[in-house]
Amino acid sequence: MRRITLVFSLALALFFLLGNFPAFAQSRDGQGSDYFFPQVADGSYSGGAYSTSFTFSNIFSGTDNLITLSFFKQSGAAWSVKLASQDRTDLGGTFSKKTFTLKRGESLEIYTQGSDPLAVGWAMVTADFPVVVSAVFQVFEGGRVTSEGGVLAAPLATEFSFYSTVTRDEPTIGTNIDTGFAVINPSLQSSSRITATLFSQNGAQAAQNFIDLNPMSQKAIFVSQVFSGFSFGSQFHGRIRLSSNVNIAAVAIRQTSGKSNTISTVAVQPESNLGYGIMYDREPNGDYNTSQPILSLPMEIIGTMANPLDPQFTGDIDMYSIRLEAGQTLYVMMIHEYLNCSLGADIILRNSQGTQVANAGGNNLRSPLIYAAQTSGAYYIDLGCLKNNGVTTCGRGAFYRMHVMVK
Repeated sequence: MRRITLVFSLALALFFLLGNFPAFAQSRDGQGSDYFFPQVADGSYSGGAYSTSFTFSNIFSGTDNLITLSFFKQSGAAWSVKLASQDRTDLGGTFSKKTFTLKRGESLEIYTQGSDPLAVGWAMVTADFPVVVSAVFQVFEGGRVTSEGGVLAAPLATEFSFYSTVTRDEPTIGTNIDTGFAVINPSLQSSSRITATLFSQNGAQAAQNFIDLNPMSQKAIFVSQVFSGFSFGSQFHGRIRLSSNVNIAAVAIRQTSGKSNTISTVAVQPESNLGYGIMYDREPNGDYNTSQPILSLPMEIIGTMANPLDPQFTGDIDMYSIRLEAGQTLYVMMIHEYLNCSLGADIILRNSQGTQVANAGGNNLRSPLIYAAQTSGAYYIDLGCLKNNGVTTCGRGAFYRMHVMVK
């Protein structure tokens, strides 16, 4: 086990931040993929320490990947942090920005040493090519890990919602729960005015307050502190909504205190994701009897043209059913080349008798399928990928996103 001075912690940092230390955020100045982590905690306190660990895997680019890990104080200023890595000694040292090469197929971990006075901020990872990256918060007390939590990079959006708990004696007598969150404004010049709204369990608005963030700055706080004038009582279960004039990123944790001292991450949902449904290709779905019904619109379908008989397969068919009323127009847009996938497939629309009424073959599916229904009834979106002369672009890597809309 690492010494306490070499610990790492991200999610946990957020929870303690609300009571004793600040939070973290990250900013970008590269041209590749960006990954934001709105909370980083590092440093020691009486009886323990906090630290944050970042893990990287280069599995997609097929080549070496240039990575930049940047740290920022709550004010947005550069934050010099003591780093260490048991995987590569060249990654150790004190930096506010560390650029390194992640070799093809390489995986490694970098963590903050937790030896400085306790502080919090935020971080950003910029990569030349997509990379698998995540962070872990850890709390060390008495030479042992007492709690930890892992988080993925946070997306940017203007509106977020997440579940909130502020209670006493839950789940057992003597244990209390509060929900904390960290939010960053990664804009280089624009200030953020965030409207924080508290909703009760039944969806009624309970309280409202405002959080102002300068460019590149961060704020970490407990829900009970944001709405300090609201009476939560002995048990409050509800949700928080954050609405900002510019894109922000947020991470949330649930912290226990009293007889228990643990943290766990809380899912923070960008509300932009709630404007459409998401369904997944589930095999078998290759004929009329097994076709997957599209019940809400608009819909994003996430799938892969891989036959269950893989690897001895000749192709795959994914079929989705939808009801159209006469006069309605169906739009089907296939996205795969934008995902760096060389899938070759055809989209055929069939009516309830199985007769083809439209198709979007050719042009590598760059053009949408558009069909104005003449009659009401069930229709079938038939997505097919077949082996041709021994050549196929089907398989486990033949993934797609298909967007379906009716007007």
